[in-house]
Amino acid sequence: MSSYEFIKDLPDNWNELASPDLKRMHKFWLRAKKQFEENNSEELRTFNSQLAREWSIETGIIENIYSINRGITQTLIEKGIQESYIQHGSTDKPAEIIVPILNAQKNALEMAFSFIKNERKLSSSFIKELHAAITQHQDTTITKDVFGTIKEVPLRRGDWKLLPNNPTRSDGTVFFYCPPEHVAAEIDRLLEMHINHQNEGIAPEIEAAWLHHRFAQIHPFQDGNGRVARVLASLVMIRANLFPVIIYREQRSEYIDALEEADSGDLVKLIGLLSQNQMRAARQAIKFVETSVPEPILLEKDEIEVIIKSGVEARRRKKEKVQKELLETSSRLSHLLEEITYQRLVEIAAILNKEFKEFDKDKYRNETYAQVRTTEEPDFPHPGVVINFILDWADYSSKKAYFKCLILEFDDIETIEIGFFFQSIGYEFRGGMCVLGGIWDPGLNILDKFGKQKKIFRDETMLTEDFFNLEILGNEFHFSDLDSENENELVRNYKAWFEENLKEGLRIWHDHI
Repeated sequence: MSSYEFIKDLPDNWNELASPDLKRMHKFWLRAKKQFEENNSEELRTFNSQLAREWSIETGIIENIYSINRGITQTLIEKGIQESYIQHGSTDKPAEIIVPILNAQKNALEMAFSFIKNERKLSSSFIKELHAAITQHQDTTITKDVFGTIKEVPLRRGDWKLLPNNPTRSDGTVFFYCPPEHVAAEIDRLLEMHINHQNEGIAPEIEAAWLHHRFAQIHPFQDGNGRVARVLASLVMIRANLFPVIIYREQRSEYIDALEEADSGDLVKLIGLLSQNQMRAARQAIKFVETSVPEPILLEKDEIEVIIKSGVEARRRKKEKVQKELLETSSRLSHLLEEITYQRLVEIAAILNKEFKEFDKDKYRNETYAQVRTTEEPDFPHPGVVINFILDWADYSSKKAYFKCLILEFDDIETIEIGFFFQSIGYEFRGGMCVLGGIWDPGLNILDKFGKQKKIFRDETMLTEDFFNLEILGNEFHFSDLDSENENELVRNYKAWFEENLKEGLRIWHDHI
């Protein structure tokens, strides 16, 4: 984007963007809420108070204003926001700084509840009130001047910005927010469209996503725009008898992706994220309060289906998150061990080349006896011992399988090669990795029926009977338990295994030569 794009209304097909699952859950929640209130449920009030505290904590974490570990977060949610509950080392800032910020943010959310209760009309003055409340304990902000110098300046609390605040993204591109001279007019347009949407009965998840994004697109304040945007989105949800819009710390990258897609005109991901979190809050509320209800809430068929679907979806997301973490960890560890292997093989090749150059100076004056090469595509048409083992573990027709081989080649008339194979376990790369060592005679290059050269391998054998499994250390180590101590132990064990296999390979080379 080379300049600011003025905010746009909802697309013509906005009714197609609504979440049917949230609609069913919403219907169920309204019935449950009514029953809770008829029973004068104290638990419902407790839940709402805890949810407000959770909102006030997460809304600052998502902006990197502070960090609070999960244990203390839960304590503050359950017991209240007090300095005495914050242990030393559990946050990145002193408790006396964080607590006032949390309370200011909670007060801003409470303003939203009062706003709805008093049936006030959303206005630019109220938005400024929200900003002043949220930034009550923030006196300055960081900005970049026209020369690119970053400096701290006084915060205009509760008032529009006077200077541009366009951020530079990680790829070096500049994203343009609304110029200061157009802010007031753009906010007026935003509010006018919002009122029209209320009259049209736009689904809350659509309106909350739209209002959040368009406000963030304007970015009318020097700082605090994200927190105000989440209050405005919460206003929409609360007015619909739903819940404040919480974006959890683990959802930060998903949230940013959704906002960037909305920048390109697609609100689907942002609507989906808000809907997902509303259903999560509804489930938590029902679970929290249900002990106070004397009779169980009877579910209609579609309500049962949405709970089942929502539960399955939650399980799917959890599984995807775990698999993603496994993939990242196993890939990183594999690359670490691959680099260790490569450097050691290069050392061995250098020793061999030095010795053979002294042995036969004429031949090896300009040539090398040993060299190291790598391949990421297995080329093993001959079904030998090593290759059968590999093909038993992974389907290389699938791009999801992981494979890399580091090979030490020797320049002999009857040459052999020593290779170390890094490969995924299973037909899809889900995080399980193993390494095995092999030695073979490359044999001859021949032409296949398509005219392509291929090698005929002979005398393949595994260097030792065991292979190295990256997924388990001893009997109880898994990637989910990985810490620096375990990682160091993994590397030590791998080096011992690798040296044993390398020694066996060189022994076979010695006998072969």
